[in-house]
Amino acid sequence: MRNAVQISLIFVLLVNLCYGQTIEKNITWFHTLREVSISPNVRPDTVSGSSEWMIFDFAFCEKGILLLTYTKNEKKCSLQLLKDNNELEVISNEIKEPLAFYEAAQKSIFLETKEEVLEVSFIGNAIELVPFKEELFYGTVRPIKGINSCAYYMNNWSPNTPEFSYLRIDRNTKEIDTIENIRNQYLYEQYYSEYKFLSFKDRCEINRLAQATGENKYDLAVKFTGFTHSFWWKPLYSPMFMRKDTALVFDHYQHQIQKYTCSNATIKSQEFDFHQKKEYKQTLLQDYFDESLFALFLKNGKTTLSKVNTESGDLTQSYVLFYKYVNKVKVKNGVAYYLYRPYESSQNTFLYAEVLR
Repeated sequence: MRNAVQISLIFVLLVNLCYGQTIEKNITWFHTLREVSISPNVRPDTVSGSSEWMIFDFAFCEKGILLLTYTKNEKKCSLQLLKDNNELEVISNEIKEPLAFYEAAQKSIFLETKEEVLEVSFIGNAIELVPFKEELFYGTVRPIKGINSCAYYMNNWSPNTPEFSYLRIDRNTKEIDTIENIRNQYLYEQYYSEYKFLSFKDRCEINRLAQATGENKYDLAVKFTGFTHSFWWKPLYSPMFMRKDTALVFDHYQHQIQKYTCSNATIKSQEFDFHQKKEYKQTLLQDYFDESLFALFLKNGKTTLSKVNTESGDLTQSYVLFYKYVNKVKVKNGVAYYLYRPYESSQNTFLYAEVLR
């Protein structure tokens, strides 16, 4: 909103000059103010919270919102269901060392713990936690990043490699095609230089170990030096999102949004640069309801969600969340949900909802 503000100041100057005359003069100044955004300062709604327990994580489901809660020790959690009528139902009180909910592309919800993987199973009106095989979860469920009527899309991402690929699996023919290669060139060069900078003795030892195990000598050298656990290492981030039947890959290293239709035709790619801002937290969020995309920024403790235009690669509307240092931000139907606990407060961690307006 641009306001042109006319500031009129009328001064009456009474000056006795040597001629003894009085001079009266009207002076009008014009000044254009900078563009500003004005939004109502509305406090977020409290969705759920208690003086008896804190919220560790949450996930949307068909029956409401799943809450992972704990009383004193977050290594011992309970699973509760917050229904649409705001009633709470306890599902389980025996969840040890939980890590986080995982919402799969197949629309299933899983709960990862340090000891096992549990699937949240909806059977009629009942909700159960069913043990799920870890090798099946990490081998076939987690790698799948998108599904449409023609294909499955998956990747071979690892936190300890400088590159990975997106694969397309045809649902009818089962053919597998590589559609996108993601690489951080700087980390790639550093990764494969670790072996070169080893001493002669260490290189010989790595070569013997590579022959014995069949593992790549460069991967062994990185494990030996601990490069992927150093300050200089950053796991790659280039997520995929589905919008109807189109797959979108945000390549943060080639600065391109790649688009693939159901028939595997490549739509013209689109450049973007918002990920180069230092406040960007390498987080893109998708609205669970209308599939809108938001980039998350953090500055001075304040979280900003900026809507992404996938046709132009630009950011459109930006929304600054009310509270500082919020956690676990998710968006559904134009509403941001997050966990928050006031700094140095006796209040427990609550779940809040804030309309993006």
